[in-house]
Amino acid sequence: MASFDNAKWIWSSLNYSYDEYAEFVFDLEIKNLNDSLVINLACDSNYILSVNGKEIAFGQYPDYPDYKVYDSVNLSNLTVGKNQIKITVWYYGVDSSTYLTDKAGLIFTVELGGDTILNSNENILSRKDITFENHRALWITTQLGYGFKKLGNVVNDLPFTNSVCIEKSKNLNPRPIDKLVLSNLVSGEPYKHNGTYIIDLKEETVGFIYLKVTAKDGDNIKIYYGEWLNSDVEIQKQMQGGGNFYVEYVCKDGVNEYDNKMRRIAGRYLQVYCPDTVKIDVMGIIPVDYPLVKLPVNFKNPLRNKIYDVAVKTLTSCMHEHYEDCPWREQALYNMDSRNEMLFTYLAFKDYRFARASLKLMAKAPLKEGILPICFPAGTNLTIPSFSLIYAVQTCEYIENSGDTEFIKEVFPQIKSVMDTFIANFDPVMGLLKRLPYPHWNFYEWSYGSDNAWEINRKNNDGYKPTYDLNLNCFFVFSLKYYKKLCSLAGVEFNFDEDGLKQKIVEHFYDTDAGLFKAQLDGEPFYTVLGNSLAILAGLGDKKMCDKLINDEKFDDGGNRDERDSAFKNKPKLVPVTLSMCLYFYDALLSVDKNYKDFVLSDMERKFKKMLDEGATTFWETELGYKDFGMRGSLCHGWSALPIRYYHLLNGKDYFDGTL
Repeated sequence: MASFDNAKWIWSSLNYSYDEYAEFVFDLEIKNLNDSLVINLACDSNYILSVNGKEIAFGQYPDYPDYKVYDSVNLSNLTVGKNQIKITVWYYGVDSSTYLTDKAGLIFTVELGGDTILNSNENILSRKDITFENHRALWITTQLGYGFKKLGNVVNDLPFTNSVCIEKSKNLNPRPIDKLVLSNLVSGEPYKHNGTYIIDLKEETVGFIYLKVTAKDGDNIKIYYGEWLNSDVEIQKQMQGGGNFYVEYVCKDGVNEYDNKMRRIAGRYLQVYCPDTVKIDVMGIIPVDYPLVKLPVNFKNPLRNKIYDVAVKTLTSCMHEHYEDCPWREQALYNMDSRNEMLFTYLAFKDYRFARASLKLMAKAPLKEGILPICFPAGTNLTIPSFSLIYAVQTCEYIENSGDTEFIKEVFPQIKSVMDTFIANFDPVMGLLKRLPYPHWNFYEWSYGSDNAWEINRKNNDGYKPTYDLNLNCFFVFSLKYYKKLCSLAGVEFNFDEDGLKQKIVEHFYDTDAGLFKAQLDGEPFYTVLGNSLAILAGLGDKKMCDKLINDEKFDDGGNRDERDSAFKNKPKLVPVTLSMCLYFYDALLSVDKNYKDFVLSDMERKFKKMLDEGATTFWETELGYKDFGMRGSLCHGWSALPIRYYHLLNGKDYFDGTL
């Protein structure tokens, strides 16, 4: 590990604010190019490192105020003699679902042959970077944080002055995973559309915006990016549910060439708003990926080959500094989403480091009323209790797959605190786990009766009436199996009346006439595939119930979420499972009878073939695609890389040609 004992956190001024950029420069005298020259650096919030005007590294690993992560970068593009090192830092300064606010700052050490030759301190020259619009403070989404506006026609003539020292934690830890890697630019031929230019990249692409244009001084370019487009709907319309999916560039006179490696974007289409004086020479996205080696897989069936490959692309599009739910709208790390993604990663790549790093980010998160926050790292009070229950599950699965039993020491205290909170929340009279009050969001999946979306906006002083959900109680039973293993591994005694809880679930939720477990105790009874799948995984179902989940008529809201509540009252049928929770449905079936594999494969392939037939290059958040969530449904969502799991699990001779 690098030593930062003599290094100081610095910034260009004590008078700083959110959404601010700063430049730091220093010279290094090089006598021998064969010497190993390494810079160890960390910042708040993101950086680009340049040597002699060439960018050689980018991307701060997400961390916390008291758990900072540094990169170690081999300095390249050096020459014998004087070399200028420049570090441009973007300070976010406002909480989001992907960032927890801390003070601005940069810290670094430079090592020559293993010896420290320079530490960051107040003698490092710095200045505000006015080639960006500072304090613009325009959200892309509340999950992603800010977009940017680059002022390509501005020359930064502010004088460099000594930096100021910032008091910040020096609990600095080496980056736990590899740096991201760039690929070749993906672009397309611009064509006119309603006074704008449209660029079709032909497939979902994740990376950094790139432009090369010829323009007049002051020409302003707005570049919108999105995952869908047709002749009637512009990318701008994707903002109707909230958000600003665009970045801006102000041109200098003549040729402008620019990319920004501090804000990752995603989509298939770019839509450019610009004056007629702008000529687009090239515009597109430079892909950026986490380096992985895909295991060779060859199926006899061309459709399965295609589905598998698109599933892998979906997964890798949601893996950068940590697992992401989606690369376009959020880029946030969730427990439930990442459990799916971890299971897929183990099979497709035999990679475990990435999962370990994401699990450790969860272990470092400050708890909210004893429950994990909704994302990691995130500056929000909101939690999803059912997702927190998955933390024990995914940690146990990581240890079982990787053999890394030592990892339990790093994460068990956090897991135990969470599980203790749930146990303390049991109702001794009902014998059930209660739905949690503010600030918790009792979400399970985006379907009737399971999203409880109204809880997102409730307040601390709102009234609370204890209610009971099948899903939460069954998720708890499901997680207990894994938690017991972790307790054993950690040498901690754990006793809980699991059989008593199961009896209470049957007593309160099972409907003998329906042959199913009802979803809730309050209100008119209804039944969900998810809830009953979880009951099966909790050991409370059988083949007869599985058959009902497959064959009973399902309620279809037609995608009209605004009208579904009233529609459901007239159609009290079984609520189908969504893509996010198909894993629990399929696993429940296969846990009862492996012969359900034919149904699992056909049901899965029906869902994903439909997407392919509609032109999907990555798999969607829900089966409604972009039409969901007020026309903001993600067309690339990590939890939907589902085929990876089942093509590997069901890898008999009928499904594979060759071996892994």
